[in-house]
Amino acid sequence: MSNFPLRKGPSGPRASTLAAASINVSAGTTSLNLTNLVFSDSHGVSFGLNASTITASIALGAISAGTTLGTLGTIVFSNSNGITFGMDGGTVTASVMATAAAGSVNFSAGTTSQNLQSITFSNSNGISFGLNGSTMTASVATSLTNINLSAGTTSQNLSNFVLSNSNGVSFGLAGSTITASVGSSQGSINFSAGTTSQNLSAITFSNANGVSFGLAGSTMTASVSLSTAPGAIAAGTQTATSGTVLFADSNGITFGMSGSSRVTAAFGGFPVKVFSQDADFVTNFSILDGVLSIQKLSLPMSVSASQLIAALILSGFSGSSGALTISHGVYTMTGGTANLASSGSRLLSWASGSATSASSQYGGASGTRYRTVGIGYSLTPGDYLFAWWMRTTGSATWLAVGRAGIGLVGNYDGVETSAFLNGVSGSSFTTAMPASIAASDTGYVRTGASAMRQPGGILMGF
Repeated sequence: MSNFPLRKGPSGPRASTLAAASINVSAGTTSLNLTNLVFSDSHGVSFGLNASTITASIALGAISAGTTLGTLGTIVFSNSNGITFGMDGGTVTASVMATAAAGSVNFSAGTTSQNLQSITFSNSNGISFGLNGSTMTASVATSLTNINLSAGTTSQNLSNFVLSNSNGVSFGLAGSTITASVGSSQGSINFSAGTTSQNLSAITFSNANGVSFGLAGSTMTASVSLSTAPGAIAAGTQTATSGTVLFADSNGITFGMSGSSRVTAAFGGFPVKVFSQDADFVTNFSILDGVLSIQKLSLPMSVSASQLIAALILSGFSGSSGALTISHGVYTMTGGTANLASSGSRLLSWASGSATSASSQYGGASGTRYRTVGIGYSLTPGDYLFAWWMRTTGSATWLAVGRAGIGLVGNYDGVETSAFLNGVSGSSFTTAMPASIAASDTGYVRTGASAMRQPGGILMGF
């Protein structure tokens, strides 16, 4: 506070002080006109007055870093370890350099190693990671099924499995290695020979009676010498003393095996290369267009044929044209059903013309001639059905040549409706041979004038 002396003026003495609030003082957000001002010690700052000079001092206290305690009045933040310091007004700043030097932690995984500032653990392969405060956690899914195990005929994805002791085999675990051992007293395998049976842990096959044994890896081998106990096998001028003897079918004799010790043989007669069925060729009759003609046949011998030959008559005029489809099939019989075993078919066609040397013209196709159908029959002795099916187009007339037939009036004892006999089928087969014929089929007619009129055929093999 300032004191000023009184003085007199012309009008007498007066208090001539400065305005009481002529000094304006501001602190923080407050501002006042004051006649006196006091500086109070606080927050480590103490004030003094030296003559007309105000003094202030700050108590910095002690500062610690690591194991060092500093009581100095000035502190310097030094750049080091990738961290740099600065001052922004009254604020101390720090920054970390994003350089390899700042990433002094080295991480390795598999065959790779790097200095990294940060690392992320990713969930994969059933393992999930977490962070609890400063603690890293990891957990394995209990449903982990990435290991597939197979045993016998069963296969499953499992996260764990147990090897159980059984059948004389015991398991153990030595570190990460599974061990297995077989008991020396193992006798769970039962062996029988002749009338004797025993549980054995080992067995030895001894060479005897011309049989010798060997072991190739885990495979047991055995060989028989035909020159010893069983003896040699001779046929004609040939003798077999080792190996396998094969009985080959020939000259009407066929061989087979019954069980593993009995050889069977059947004589079917000498195979025939030419065979005639109803080929008396004493009469002819009109071909029943699209009707199946059925012949009962019993073979006492084997027949092998590649061609079927029939005598057919074509009559008309030289200006005519047309075609004839000839189909033939062989049926085998099982119970009351005949099943198609093999068949053949051929289309014969002609155009107008009178040239007798040209089979493609009426002149060369007309008259009584042999007509052939390619087949592939191999028949053994037994009962069969032969079936003919023909279809004509055009204005000419076709006749089939065969044996003289009788006309059956009708049924008497019933065999005409239940047995496989000569007859015709009233059904229309647009695709020739049916797959099967039933003996009880009412459409299979075995009486009447046409039942016994069968085309004659010659089977020929080359």
